[in-house]
Amino acid sequence: MTQHFDVIVIGAGPAGLHAALASAREGASVALLDDNPRAGGQIWRQGPGHSQHAPLQNLLADLSRRSNVMHFPSTRVVAPLPPRGLLVESAEQGGLCLTYGRLILATGARERLLPFEGWTLPG
Repeated sequence: MTQHFDVIVIGAGPAGLHAALASAREGASVALLDDNPRAGGQIWRQGPGHSQHAPLQNLLADLSRRSNVMHFPSTRVVAPLPPRGLLVESAEQGGLCLTYGRLILATGARERLLPFEGWTLPG
């Protein structure tokens, strides 16, 4: 099965959520993909035992009201497909082919400490 979107956003952290919302407000059909089951990225994802932060709640509420946004949680990109496609997989939907007009990578960052002697000294 193949689905086409004007914009595919990979990553549902703060940057990805804002990119999806900005695209949707302009009338684009948007697919929002994230490999985690809950949106929020490293900034707002605190686990199922914590309530969502207000900025995340507001973004998710705004996105959920829009009929032109489809959220794909727990979904990973398996391979790029020419000319403008992605093979993705999720436990819920199995394999899908998504095609796009524009692709936004908002994969975020994770702090990795590389300790070395003196790394905590000022300057």
